[in-house]
Amino acid sequence: MSLSTAACSGHKPYTELENILAEALKNNDTEQTERWRKPKTTRRYLQGPLAERLLVMFREGKILYGDVHHLDDWSFRYRHVRSHAVWLVGPNDDPFDFKKAELNVTEDGLPAHSQTWRDDALEITLAACAPVVRKPSAFARLTVKNNGTAEVSRDFALFVRAAKEDKLVFGAPDIYKIYDPQLDTWLKLPCDDWLADNKMLRSNDRFVEVLSDTKTRWDAEKGALRFTLVIPPNSTATVDFAIGKGIRECASYDAAYAAMRDGWAKALAPLRLPQPSSRSNASMPCTSR
Repeated sequence: MSLSTAACSGHKPYTELENILAEALKNNDTEQTERWRKPKTTRRYLQGPLAERLLVMFREGKILYGDVHHLDDWSFRYRHVRSHAVWLVGPNDDPFDFKKAELNVTEDGLPAHSQTWRDDALEITLAACAPVVRKPSAFARLTVKNNGTAEVSRDFALFVRAAKEDKLVFGAPDIYKIYDPQLDTWLKLPCDDWLADNKMLRSNDRFVEVLSDTKTRWDAEKGALRFTLVIPPNSTATVDFAIGKGIRECASYDAAYAAMRDGWAKALAPLRLPQPSSRSNASMPCTSR
């Protein structure tokens, strides 16, 4: 009796190894019949080729601007580097549920990433991108769509912090099962190094800037730029902002988005995949997977 026959007929395998293989065969049959599940990820990378900065958008609404300086022997690890980040939260300073974030991708695969949360009649989408340059800023757009029949007023806040990277992304490791970002960890980090000038926040040469006409209020105690959106029924409100260091290289989110697409098009232009001949196509077996 073959091993596969023994596994299917309920016959007890003769050895422990056979028992393991029989279980593997059973699991393989189960996997073939189960629906394919989309892999989960905790973050999206925004920077382009040859970038000297690390720009990351996390599922809970956080965007990190990471310095990636290193010594000549590449021994300067990221956890020793001081970076900064901005964290978009909702009413009562409640972070968005990373488990309910719907991650979106563009049809052409370019890194203009966005994610959506649904809250009653509201669709709350955070999109982010970066121009393809050596030291890019990250540009983000918050879009709130009201699908209901009544006007909705909703409070938001942009929390800002500058600290070592492992403090800014605490609770957000690569292993999804232990992903547990908490705003309390940020509230324990100092924020008195940030100064507000209208819609521009600065900590030395680091900045977070709101690019829209939205009225904002700086909460110095908690280190958050607060604003309220009033969205009529069947309408949409947007707020654009940027995070970077030094001088912002694009005037708006739309300009950064166009620069991102143009930069990636130029970077990918030299790549040409070989086109198979008609003869090789005819001899190539077809599979449905």
